[in-house]
Amino acid sequence: MMVPHREIYVRQLRLGTNSTLLRAISMKLLLILIAITLQGCSQMYYSTWEMLGKQKRDLLRDNVENLADDQKEVHEEVADALTRLRSLYGSPNDKLVSVYDDLRSDYDDAKSKAEALHARVEKVDEIANDLFEEWNDEISKLRTPKYKADSRSKLNQTKDRYSKLHASMLKSERSLKPVLAALEEQVIYLKHNLNAQALGSIKNEVNAIESEIKTLSTSLQASIEQSKAFIGTLE
Repeated sequence: MMVPHREIYVRQLRLGTNSTLLRAISMKLLLILIAITLQGCSQMYYSTWEMLGKQKRDLLRDNVENLADDQKEVHEEVADALTRLRSLYGSPNDKLVSVYDDLRSDYDDAKSKAEALHARVEKVDEIANDLFEEWNDEISKLRTPKYKADSRSKLNQTKDRYSKLHASMLKSERSLKPVLAALEEQVIYLKHNLNAQALGSIKNEVNAIESEIKTLSTSLQASIEQSKAFIGTLE
């Protein structure tokens, strides 16, 4: 059966459109991968993202949003590790190794999330400082006094709001360190002493860890609220 020329043309057009779309998507993905790879080279990193339509302000907003997500994930992992530690009580001796392995896995996950959070904090700070530097340089190019004063005022307001966010980020990280250190200590001690007597010793430490986690939770929540407030200034 002969296929009408018009139908053949339509099929070719669709194929061509799909191919163009796929090439566009592939190019965008490639640029994103390049941007991620070039994080250590700021200028090329920003240039690549600009090709994708994202300026420093957009990147800062995205990273601050991701920062809040990272903080929530860290808190969840730490809480899971504490729950696992509590589950050791009453565990029969033949189950201790299995429960310990789960606790070790929870601690490793919490540590990994904490490292990712630290990297995010550093990235946020780097982009913020680069944005403020660029903003300041651009102000010097304005010749109309009114424009210059208005832009300078907005820069100072944004820097002031960021300083509050920055302080809250550092505080939450400081609150995280003793929690991870305490959990690591329990994991190591359990590794060396998987018996009922060791569980009795750990039980005395759990309340202290729980108190530190509450302090961490308060710090993280305050930082998340500062993140939301700061994002609002970038809309």
